[in-house]
Amino acid sequence: MLDLLRTEEGARILITMTGVANLRSTGELKRMLVEATEDSGIRQVVLDMSGVDMLDSAVLGILLAHHQKLQRRGGELVLLSPSEEMSDLLAMTDLEQLIPVYTTREELPSAVQVA
Repeated sequence: MLDLLRTEEGARILITMTGVANLRSTGELKRMLVEATEDSGIRQVVLDMSGVDMLDSAVLGILLAHHQKLQRRGGELVLLSPSEEMSDLLAMTDLEQLIPVYTTREELPSAVQVA
């Protein structure tokens, strides 16, 4: 089961993820990401992964697809506080080369406001 909490902070959406992120549990996450991707006022989607116990390859594909959609319109999807196991998975799949990963909230770049 995957629990999600969405917080809007101006041009940034923070989605806090807790639990197991796999193909079965991604319906709500996909919905939140689609909404954020389609909202032209959102420039940054931050996925707080500090509470994620497991992540499968299907979820990695979803994250990459939405990161690319946001990039096409000048935004970005970033990952925050992945566990050591999640960091290892991101490194093994080279996803950390494509999607920015930050350890703390203080490291996050500010979300650019829409003019």
